[in-house]
Amino acid sequence: MLLVGAGLLLILLGGATLSYFKTIELIHEGQNQSNIELVEGLAHSLTDAMVTRDYGGLESQIKLILLNKNLYSVLVTDINGNILTYLERKDPSGPIIENFHEKTIQLPNLDQLIITDSHDDLITIWKQIESGMAVGWLRLKISESKIDAILSRLKYETILIASLAAIVIIGMLTGFLLRIYPKLYRNDLRIEKETRDLEFDALHDPLTQLPNRKLLLDRLQQAIFDAERKNNMLVVAFIDLDGFKEVNDLYGHEIGDQVLLEVRNRLLACFRRSDTVSRLGGDEFVVLLQDANDWVMCEKLLKLLLDQLGEPYPVKGHYIKGVGASLGVSVYPRDGLTPETLISHADMAMYAAKRAGKGCLRSFSDMDIITNSADQITANS
Repeated sequence: MLLVGAGLLLILLGGATLSYFKTIELIHEGQNQSNIELVEGLAHSLTDAMVTRDYGGLESQIKLILLNKNLYSVLVTDINGNILTYLERKDPSGPIIENFHEKTIQLPNLDQLIITDSHDDLITIWKQIESGMAVGWLRLKISESKIDAILSRLKYETILIASLAAIVIIGMLTGFLLRIYPKLYRNDLRIEKETRDLEFDALHDPLTQLPNRKLLLDRLQQAIFDAERKNNMLVVAFIDLDGFKEVNDLYGHEIGDQVLLEVRNRLLACFRRSDTVSRLGGDEFVVLLQDANDWVMCEKLLKLLLDQLGEPYPVKGHYIKGVGASLGVSVYPRDGLTPETLISHADMAMYAAKRAGKGCLRSFSDMDIITNSADQITANS
């Protein structure tokens, strides 16, 4: 009986040790993947501000990014290593401080994504910011303190299991395991929740919590597969606010952010849960309408949306007028067969709406008709 008990104890100790090291490996793999998705998503969200050189908007976006307490510093440079914005904090509850001491920084090698060794419980990640070509670099310093705390608790519990197993009789092993299992299960739930939070940050806009460009492209590709199978149409609406820059200039970025949040609310109120409302950055939004076979109804809905976006915005004691929207539309499969093409054509149609006087809707197919008519007139002349 003693030998059986000793054998069971050895099996328990070996299983606990293997489980401990396997759990450590899985945690680090999940953390690395989440960090990569986070930096890629943030680089996407900063692209428009980098291209337009809206450094005030860039700093405002980074302050929102630093609401994530796992981030200790965010640094953005141009392609030559000149620092554009450098915000950091000393500890999770500390204030966000702008670093004015450094003007330039040594850039990493030409790889687009670089993760360096951790120092002082921080991981440093470099990601190239691109818009068809490299426009700058993003560097994040991410704390590993939460993961270290989980590993410390896990190590303590593993040692506790091994120590108690050495003195517990065989008849008590079952009761002990039933008692310790809820603790391990809660650890799994805690790790899973933190991983989900990091994945959400990587795929959503930090201000509006709407899907960002990366998640939009994924959903649009899935919608194309579904529409092809069902022989349905998709509508991609590209929305750009009119008069929003004046709001930022007159009232400041804090009020501008509140206006963007109200725009998000009005967009979500207009569309179905099956549709996707996303923010590409700045004052640009894209809406994906699925199963949109009735174009007349879609057009009425989008024109109603323009009316609602043109209504005044009551924000923090201000009654802001003069903000509206120009809207461009592309339709699958008529105007494109890939997510990138549909978004690009909707963007072109939106600029046509701005040229037509703003506050109106234009579709990419209308642009084709106008272009073809102009070519025919030129040929006849």
